[in-house]
Amino acid sequence: MFYEIDPDLLKDKHLRGYTRWYRESRADIDLFVWQDEEHRILKFQLWDEDRLWEWERKKGWKFGSLDPESGAFKNYQSPVYHYEKHWADTGLRKILDLLEVSDTERVLQFVTSRVRQVLDKKNRPADSD
Repeated sequence: MFYEIDPDLLKDKHLRGYTRWYRESRADIDLFVWQDEEHRILKFQLWDEDRLWEWERKKGWKFGSLDPESGAFKNYQSPVYHYEKHWADTGLRKILDLLEVSDTERVLQFVTSRVRQVLDKKNRPADSD
């Protein structure tokens, strides 16, 4: 089940709107959500091990993977993700299953609906050129 991390840990006084962080209690999965001042979801990222799926209201879906040479254990910096040209579903179905059993909070319902849509082959993003 996804649970929300204390939002005070994410406050950035220079940003408008809200950032929320959810953590899956049984798997190493994080969900970050950015909302505007009216709580509309602008963007979210799902992180699972070395994979990243990102949805943005104006741009749609992107897929990325972790640069193995980056990260806190390598050079004391945050991990660096590189966006890929080809879409990958690997792991996203597992995340959908975990989202579906989480509580019924509106944010999680929104994310779940977007993940369901992208896993439907008709709604999959085209590969980049």
